[in-house]
Amino acid sequence: MVAIAIMAVLMCASCSGHASDAPEVPQHTPGYVVDSILPPGEAMRRFRAGLDSPAAFGGPTSRDSLVARFFAGVRRHNRAALDSLAMTRAEFAYFVFPSSRLSRPPYRQPPDIAWMLFHANSESGLTKLLNRSENYRLRSYTCAGTAEHEGTLALWRKCVVHLRDGVQPRDLHLFGTIIEVGGRFKFAGYDNDF
Repeated sequence: MVAIAIMAVLMCASCSGHASDAPEVPQHTPGYVVDSILPPGEAMRRFRAGLDSPAAFGGPTSRDSLVARFFAGVRRHNRAALDSLAMTRAEFAYFVFPSSRLSRPPYRQPPDIAWMLFHANSESGLTKLLNRSENYRLRSYTCAGTAEHEGTLALWRKCVVHLRDGVQPRDLHLFGTIIEVGGRFKFAGYDNDF
């Protein structure tokens, strides 16, 4: 009994802390809401601000022509020519993103974030490609399966370039998805195996 009484006294002593020692818990929610997610329409309006609406999606009129120009650009180490084969920010804003699955649930990515990821991966990939391709002899390419369709887009994913690295044959992903809009073809970017 004495032990129980001592425990009870000790428990009460630990419970008798001052009210100011305990963190204050709000009794009601604040009268403001912080919303960092813009509605899709407003996010797109802001992303397009300052961009001219292109009349059409640029690029060659066939997938083979696009890849032939890519091969020529890599052989000449012509960064400007290769940049012209990848979608621009305006093309992404007006043609690609609105039809892309990235613009709809369950993905529903803000267009500025989606573009930032495409563009950063493309710039990094193109730099690595040009730094490492001096010994490559690009021969041909293949893309996996048939085109996937997302709205007005036709997409060829997982394309592989067949090349020779010195005397060794290799198969590498040297560019990202090929996009067709209205019979014109461009690369989503230069995300690659490097």
